Amino acid sequence: MKPAFRLLVNDLDYTAALKDRMLEIRHTDKAGIESDNFYITLDDREPQIRVPVHGERLELRLGYEATNCSRENILSKGRYVHDFTEITGSPDKIIFSAMAFNVRGDFAKERTRSFSGISIASIVEQIAAMQKYEFLVDPYYDDVVLKWTLQDNESDARFLARIAKENGAFFKAMGQRLVFVQKGKSKPEDIKKDFGSFTINKDSDVLDYRFTIDDETPYHAVKATWRNIEANRDEKVIIGIDGKTKNLTKVYGTESEARSAANAEWKRLQRIAITGSMTLVGRPDLQAEGELVVKGFRDEVDKTYLLTSVVNTLSDGYKTAIEFELSV
Repeated sequence: MKPAFRLLVNDLDYTAALKDRMLEIRHTDKAGIESDNFYITLDDREPQIRVPVHGERLELRLGYEATNCSRENILSKGRYVHDFTEITGSPDKIIFSAMAFNVRGDFAKERTRSFSGISIASIVEQIAAMQKYEFLVDPYYDDVVLKWTLQDNESDARFLARIAKENGAFFKAMGQRLVFVQKGKSKPEDIKKDFGSFTINKDSDVLDYRFTIDDETPYHAVKATWRNIEANRDEKVIIGIDGKTKNLTKVYGTESEARSAANAEWKRLQRIAITGSMTLVGRPDLQAEGELVVKGFRDEVDKTYLLTSVVNTLSDGYKTAIEFELSV
């Protein structure tokens, strides 16, 4: 299979003008709000390449050309905004950088406000409506009520990312949709389909690999405290099993908020029990937060994981570097 790419600028295909000048494309997809980006490095001999204007819309597609034995398989890696251009030499090169289309503009504008007596799902939905986004919110967060929370000189993007981290969620603006779902296996099945499930076989897909096994999780449980106003006392929520317990220092406003935070930290501790990385023959279909099933290694590591980072590099060949952690 012959690796291929497509680059669209403002929905116009510029691939033909760039194809014989392309030196490297590097695309990064990580869980989060600002990580998605790509760089394209081009041969700038006899400068004829039009330099994109800051803010122009770019779409990158990666994959493989059609052959006698297979169909064309070139997949969109998303829409981006041109961020900067770098011109270097010698030899003469030009580099275009683009950042995720969906974290710019008003979504990145800092603001201060508070929310009280409201579910996390409702906060996401309110912000999505204000920013004119569609939304996908895990039903789990309908029942996680925040007594009071402050968005203190934060952008909507950073505010939602912080709430996601505190409550074990994956948050991302994907296209024109805000996605806020539980990490790992806890996602409802209909939501899992949006991120995909991928199988990696050692003998056919993997160029190199590394697994790290933490033989013993340092904590067996997580304890969170919440203030029961009606009873005028602090209450405890414990997630896990008997043994060494990690205490969260924050005092939460509601039981559901405390339980969500404890559950998030407990799952995080389980996920880091096994982590790993691989370099694969180019896989344009992989995406962060997708489910990864690995086979053909050892019984200790042939398990299901959560993709945390996917980096596609297209130059002399096409490779995909991935990072992952145990899916729980």
